[in-house]
Amino acid sequence: MAGDRKISAGTANDIPDFSAYQFLVVDDDPIIRRIALELLGNTGAQVHVANDGRHALTMLREDLTVDVVLMDIEMPHMNGYAASKAILTELGSQAPVIIALTAHTGQVHIQQCFDSGMRGYTLKPFDPAWLFSVLGQALEIPMMFSASAQTVKADANQPLLPHQVNGISIADGLMRVGHNQQLYLSLLRQFIDGHGQDVGRIRNAFMSGDFPLARLLLHGVRGVASSIGAHEVGQQAIELDRVLKTRDVDESLHALDAFSEALAEMIGSAVH
Repeated sequence: MAGDRKISAGTANDIPDFSAYQFLVVDDDPIIRRIALELLGNTGAQVHVANDGRHALTMLREDLTVDVVLMDIEMPHMNGYAASKAILTELGSQAPVIIALTAHTGQVHIQQCFDSGMRGYTLKPFDPAWLFSVLGQALEIPMMFSASAQTVKADANQPLLPHQVNGISIADGLMRVGHNQQLYLSLLRQFIDGHGQDVGRIRNAFMSGDFPLARLLLHGVRGVASSIGAHEVGQQAIELDRVLKTRDVDESLHALDAFSEALAEMIGSAVH
């Protein structure tokens, strides 16, 4: 499907021209979907979104035709592995290329992506240069990018960013969203509104013994925190996930407290 069209080399800002292509982004977090829409929309591509694997499968069954699916792995209802296998089985030779969209870099995890029929992977938080390169390969068009961040022209109407927010690298967060300051501030507010209460939800799941739900909730915070440059929250989420796997109650409570403190400090600094 993808190999019979051509693509231009891109602009001076290393943003390729994907205007001849269609993508489906599958992720259960609205912040990740917004970032993907921004980055891919800047390329001229037509971008569709689905909030889980089951939703994506339904869309493709209803005659949506796309060139590439960016598939999150850990989602409710139907995860990325199951969705990929179902899409490839049902659509056969007409199936789009599926690329994993994941926050995990372990070899076992990546191998699972390939075993389920995915053809590659890109990481959350997004690195625009890597994302575009992976998509270029999926479309069978070799593409080279510099290691520098993607940039957009300055806009006089862009809002002023805070000079500092504790626990956040604003420069890194801006790079992840193509240097769109207005979008970045909007995502920061959306993160606070959408994930500010997640500590309580994770704690409740943990205390009730629902470790899978606790880890699923944590997965959502982890990927989004890193996407806005909240690296301390992201690192504490990684550590909490590690100890939740062990189901050690005392260690899990200690890690949960550290995660809670990092999130509270970041949110408190951002809103003042």
